[in-house]
Amino acid sequence: MKVKLTVSYLLAFLSLTFVINELHSWIHSIVAEWICDCWGTQGFEKWSVCPHCDIAENFLGIAWLAAPLLNYLIILAGWALMDRRNSIEKKSIGFALFFASVPLGRLFAVFTKGDEPTGLKEIFSPSANDTLINIILPVIIVLLVLPPLMRSMNVLKEIKQRVILVIAFALIPFLVIHFGVNGVMNNLLVKKPLQDSQTTGFSETIVIWGIFWLFVFLLTFRKLPKLLSKDHQRKHRRRHRKVVTES
Repeated sequence: MKVKLTVSYLLAFLSLTFVINELHSWIHSIVAEWICDCWGTQGFEKWSVCPHCDIAENFLGIAWLAAPLLNYLIILAGWALMDRRNSIEKKSIGFALFFASVPLGRLFAVFTKGDEPTGLKEIFSPSANDTLINIILPVIIVLLVLPPLMRSMNVLKEIKQRVILVIAFALIPFLVIHFGVNGVMNNLLVKKPLQDSQTTGFSETIVIWGIFWLFVFLLTFRKLPKLLSKDHQRKHRRRHRKVVTES
């Protein structure tokens, strides 16, 4: 299997990563608005419900868990597309979907009191079982992430490709989102409180950021199926060695 890492492919993958990350943020606020019937504030990293929300915290746990649910659905979609019976194009798309959902970020969230543990504590509080959250939840997340990770390695035939590309695709999107978006962009953002239920819950900066990367993704998404291709030269060399051996 031959890997073709082009600038256009990397731009398509990066835009897909940003689009998924923005959808993740939107889901938090949209579900919270649906529960509270009013909009809260939204940054690149943090979000909050509106100050007038009088819904019990147990229900707000749904807003915490709804966003990572999107990531897990995309992770599972990527796992399904990377099935060995699928075409190279589908495997390439599955590879991109899996890593663009930033699986390392889901593991990081579990150990840093992110969406999943916070959501469970909100739902089951005050009787939340620390054993469930601190031990069982990480195991569940690992079981969700590990099979697609192993399948992504099987998609890449060479050991060198597996080591370099899997580490790069797992680590770089996480660092870009964690330090670039949640760090730098969030510090530059001026958060605006919402005035009424007609507003979107997002500042103009976030809306423009999301629309920009959606536009880039729509221009480049056709490159995502082209990461992998058959190595015809290697197949030709194998046939040549076979002919020489037989002769």
